[in-house]
Amino acid sequence: MNEQEIAFIEANIINFEAVALGFTKNIEREVLEEYATLYRKYINKDFNFNSWCGSCVFDMLKRLSAHYEGIKYIAKLNQTKPNDVETKNLRRRK
Repeated sequence: MNEQEIAFIEANIINFEAVALGFTKNIEREVLEEYATLYRKYINKDFNFNSWCGSCVFDMLKRLSAHYEGIKYIAKLNQTKPNDVETKNLRRRK
């Protein structure tokens, strides 16, 4: 996902949080269309979006949420880790 898509998801993260709790709220049509575009791009290119089908919207958001969480997890793994290993001086000074 590019930065604009991630920014869109983070700006509308409340929808993913609602799905995690088991419901969806009234989501604007433009936001739903953007979610459908992301869904077609990353999950299923043949997806037919029906905003009137509540379970379809819920399922789409649930799958997009899982995809987004996976991307965040991979990004976290790819970050450079600081050297947390403490070294011990093996040479004794006299």
